Amino acid sequence: MTPPQEDHYQVLGVDCNASDSDLTKAYKKLALKYHPDKSDQQDNSSGETFKRITEAYNVLHDPEQRKCYDDQRDARAFHQGSKGFELHEFCDLMTRQPRKESHAFRHCTTKWSCEDLNLEKIYRAVNSGDGQPKRHKPGPLRTKHCTVPDNTAVVLHSFQKSLHHNGCEARVRGFDERTGRYNLVMEGCCSFAVKPENMAQKCSARIHGLSLHPQLNGKEVQIMGFEAGRYLVMLPNSDAVLTLKPGNAILRAGTCVRLQGLSPLDLNGKMALICEVDLDAGRYSVECADGRQIRVRCENALC
Repeated sequence: MTPPQEDHYQVLGVDCNASDSDLTKAYKKLALKYHPDKSDQQDNSSGETFKRITEAYNVLHDPEQRKCYDDQRDARAFHQGSKGFELHEFCDLMTRQPRKESHAFRHCTTKWSCEDLNLEKIYRAVNSGDGQPKRHKPGPLRTKHCTVPDNTAVVLHSFQKSLHHNGCEARVRGFDERTGRYNLVMEGCCSFAVKPENMAQKCSARIHGLSLHPQLNGKEVQIMGFEAGRYLVMLPNSDAVLTLKPGNAILRAGTCVRLQGLSPLDLNGKMALICEVDLDAGRYSVECADGRQIRVRCENALC
């Protein structure tokens, strides 16, 4: 059946949840008013109106025709939504109680009004029909959660070709997930992109596990760079620069890191966030971008 241009429910003056008896009452009332033999109107408009009323009643009074009409009406309203149909029409469509199993929104059992329209709630309800198969969607990568925050000061290192960049300072201006590179800006220089393995955050750390200089254990230091697999650190109130293995410079919880040297090779090079520090075990509890939480040795996480 071709979708009618006129809404049969509106023609009869009833809502889409009207019972069959409601339809019959509405039809009899309108038929009595607009029947050509009884109408007081002198033109042919009553005859045309009567035809529309009769057609609407015949479709809605028949269960099978009404089911087909409702399905097409729902689909047409939903399709026209992209062309800008009114919000109250959308709310009317969504608040309708699912009367027939074939309705476009038959899984939706939650009611809303225009005042509390919440698209997230609508999405959850439409996709959570009882007894209906539910799609399993993997959790999104929390890349942003594990990337170095904007405006963080970093030091560049380990460039093999652009050697003049090694040791230079810059600030983070975002992370491009498409290329897997950080966008940096250097004072007096335009922005440029670098791989995570070519930069180290200028952040604080605590010295731990030194055997030759145990008096330094527990001291707070500032990471100033990275060279030959070691951090370059500076003690507070001192100009002396020390070199420390990553396992001896314990980063704070909340620091974004890059994993390295792990036996699950798929984790190497991945970004993660330090959630907890276990000094006694020399390990970090980290959360990866895919939501996995693992424990790694301190030397396996670089800032």
